[in-house]
Amino acid sequence: ENGQQWKKMHEDKDDCTFCCKDLKPATEYEFKCQSFGMSGDGPFCDPVTCMTAAGAPLDSPTNLAAAFIGMDAITVSWSPRTKPNGDIQGYYLYIDEEGQAAFELDLDATKTSYTINHLMKDTTYRFQACAYSS
Repeated sequence: ENGQQWKKMHEDKDDCTFCCKDLKPATEYEFKCQSFGMSGDGPFCDPVTCMTAAGAPLDSPTNLAAAFIGMDAITVSWSPRTKPNGDIQGYYLYIDEEGQAAFELDLDATKTSYTINHLMKDTTYRFQACAYSS
């Protein structure tokens, strides 16, 4: 019960299902049921616990920066998002070379920087970081 109150829901005697709506992402919920009638209430069944899926991040990584570290290399870094909505599974780092299609790197959730080597002289590069949760 984790300090939360149980919510009593009444359903038709022939209805053996119940749909919960407006649940929060990445939240554990516990369910139990009990029959009741004219003679009184029956015992509760054993509680069942389930976890809702993580939701999409509510904000983007911040403080995206590129630091020159050599003639043909840049380290791109960022700060993790500040509004949790479940655990971060990783980051996508998009790299767009001027006049070329962007490519995507899938980075581990523990990474908040990445070094790109073999960059071309006098070429403009754009970077974008995006967190994902599932």
